[in-house]
Amino acid sequence: MNSCTGNVRWNDQIIYQMNPRNYEINTIQLAVYADDGRNSLSFESTGVSDSFGVLIDNVQLIRSDTQEDIVINGGFENPNVNGGWNIF
Repeated sequence: MNSCTGNVRWNDQIIYQMNPRNYEINTIQLAVYADDGRNSLSFESTGVSDSFGVLIDNVQLIRSDTQEDIVINGGFENPNVNGGWNIF
């Protein structure tokens, strides 16, 4: 489990520490609030580099006033959207 840890960041602040207790698929839901201007959601690995690691899939960022998912390719099915996984 030492390779399966990481952080979720919103605007460079850690809002969740991934530290699973098993190898099951886990779902988390977090509430974030947008600041004026540009905002960022990012993930960083903090675990041991051993070719295993944490798996992230089905990322959604839902606008509360519209229920619209504003993340492009949050399921990571298409790695070449806009030239790769970058800031959109």
